[in-house]
Amino acid sequence: MKIDLSAVAIVLLFVAPGYLAYWTRNHFAPRSLAPKGPAEEFAGFVVVSACTHGLLGIVAIAFAALGGLELDLHPFGVHFDLFRVFAWADQFDLQGWLALHKGTALAILVIYFGLSCALGYLLGLPLALLDLNWHDSLWGWVRSGKLGNWMNRQGIRGTIGEQPAIYTALKPELDEYDRQKYVFVEAELRGSKGFYTGQVSDYSLSKDEDPHKLVLLRNTRYRSDDSTDYGPVTPGETVLIDLADVLILRIQQVPKG
Repeated sequence: MKIDLSAVAIVLLFVAPGYLAYWTRNHFAPRSLAPKGPAEEFAGFVVVSACTHGLLGIVAIAFAALGGLELDLHPFGVHFDLFRVFAWADQFDLQGWLALHKGTALAILVIYFGLSCALGYLLGLPLALLDLNWHDSLWGWVRSGKLGNWMNRQGIRGTIGEQPAIYTALKPELDEYDRQKYVFVEAELRGSKGFYTGQVSDYSLSKDEDPHKLVLLRNTRYRSDDSTDYGPVTPGETVLIDLADVLILRIQQVPKG
């Protein structure tokens, strides 16, 4: 099978930076609950890679402009002569230069590929910030002052966003001192299999239509029916419950003492 090296290079240039950007993003922000198809994911790599090359192109033009600076006696001091740079680029025989400097051209391509991958890796950080609940930080800053106290008295607790209902239900609210409350739940199991109660330590995020949502409870207590009292499962034991097995989940948020 014959491999076209130029096609491979183009694919790498327009895929690798985007892939690295999303690789970095996935280390700082959870993946989307809606899975992407191969075409959509590939398109995302290409778009981010194109942005990466665009940024590097702007930087290259800026350096070329600095190379074409002309100093004069104008009161503002510096004059950018971009036309000289573009005129030189128009007259440059790229094909002839490549024929005479193949090793140098390969080295430049490798260096550029490395720079584009490094920039793509760094672009994953702003992508992660966009996908994280960055508005929570802004919301916390707004609520830290007098406006926040008034909003707290009015019952305005957060912003509206598209997120699973379990996230909204189990996410700790803030008390009047902007401290997160403790979240306690009582889970009544299906089939009259008893009740669990405890403090929410962690929980998984999944789509609302997915019945299997895991909630990790600590300091867990259990009772077999309504007529018995709660008793410790095992002192200090944590229990992982699946909400698919829960008939009713009662949630209570308690301020920290």
